[in-house]
Amino acid sequence: MLKRMLILLDETSSSASARQYAFRLAQRTEAEVAGLAGIDLTYIESPMLGRIGTASYKTWLEEQLKKQAEGFRQRLHERFEVDCRDHNVPFEWLSFEGDPLGTLYLAAEAGFAYHRPTRHCFPRQRSCVAI
Repeated sequence: MLKRMLILLDETSSSASARQYAFRLAQRTEAEVAGLAGIDLTYIESPMLGRIGTASYKTWLEEQLKKQAEGFRQRLHERFEVDCRDHNVPFEWLSFEGDPLGTLYLAAEAGFAYHRPTRHCFPRQRSCVAI
């Protein structure tokens, strides 16, 4: 019997479809739904070659990207919580900072069934939550 499902959260139509499917399935099976969002640090913390002064620009740019990602993560979290409450589905919120694939492996080892939307992005949260 299905007990826990993991949904990658983003703002795409495929992610919304995955959430709706998970909510229907959770209502039928009384399974818990976990929303996963985080940030792939390789996207933000990439090397930058250049002249003098580019290091400070790189630092500024990384800070700006992390702030944007934090706001995005917060919106996803709030929307997911509202959706779960509206569907009367038990839920939890998981997040990561670092390697998205490694996080999915950890979640799978912890017993989550994983339903993947067609494409996904990973906003930022403080750290990977132990599952």
